[in-house]
Amino acid sequence: SYQARDQIKKKKRMIFINIETVYSSKREMITKAVARRLRAKQMTSPPKFMGDIRVILGPGIARKLFYSLTKYSTSHHVQQVLPTQAVVLERYWLHHAAFTISKFYNETDLPPRD
Repeated sequence: SYQARDQIKKKKRMIFINIETVYSSKREMITKAVARRLRAKQMTSPPKFMGDIRVILGPGIARKLFYSLTKYSTSHHVQQVLPTQAVVLERYWLHHAAFTISKFYNETDLPPRD
């Protein structure tokens, strides 16, 4: 309805920032600093409560399914928080994409390093 659309337009939109880098110590430091500066909710992917699970998973389909589940969990949590608070997320896409690509392609399929 038009009223519902007008209500949505009047709401203040919250900021969503995703921090991606291969340097984990800097990524965590940057995420924390940005979240603090914006007074935002700091989140990680995979969520902290799921992080220890990956240690017990070996390579293979279980690990792939785990990372897919963490994306769903993270997305759901962001969706819950974002209407009321800005979110700064550490690792979402790059981490999972690199893992998937490394498992999908053989080293011989990759272009030479030079």
